Amino acid sequence: MNYFTAELYRNFNHSDRNVSRAAAVTWRTAVQEYRVRLRTIESSFPNGVRQLAATNFHDHLVLTREFRLPVAGHNGTSNGHLPWQFPIPVFIILLSDPEHRDRLHSVMYCLRSEPRVVQHESAHPFHPQANEWRYDELDFIEGTQSFVHRILFGDGMELEISFYDVMLFDLPLSHSIERTVLETTS
Repeated sequence: MNYFTAELYRNFNHSDRNVSRAAAVTWRTAVQEYRVRLRTIESSFPNGVRQLAATNFHDHLVLTREFRLPVAGHNGTSNGHLPWQFPIPVFIILLSDPEHRDRLHSVMYCLRSEPRVVQHESAHPFHPQANEWRYDELDFIEGTQSFVHRILFGDGMELEISFYDVMLFDLPLSHSIERTVLETTS
């Protein structure tokens, strides 16, 4: 993370008021600097990246994170459902919205490289069982026509996803499916 770092998040939630107040000022500056950076690079965003930049997944429960490699022997043609030609590695994150429990959200990245994971210490405010999306940042990788999405999760994991394109899906749920999925993850 370049703006909303684990250390800044930890200090923002610190029990010492002086530390948390100083972090709040730094946080406001980080928000302003990140918005300036987004405005600088948004003209390079394809539709999927533009949609991702406009979406707020803060506090969404992460149901799964999956790295999928291409299927060996695949003939390289589209399967009719996705606009990308295969074989390509993809990374999928499935999320539950705490405000709208009648649907799930899926984020599917067409990867440039394997996602990188940094595990921060699970001390307060991070917790090993906290599987929520906290903060994220998008950036353009100069000279590559690709992007990077950095996500900080409630368990202290920071995920860096280098990708060419992304697709977001809203998946409506019936009440019985929603209850089964969300109760088994709680």
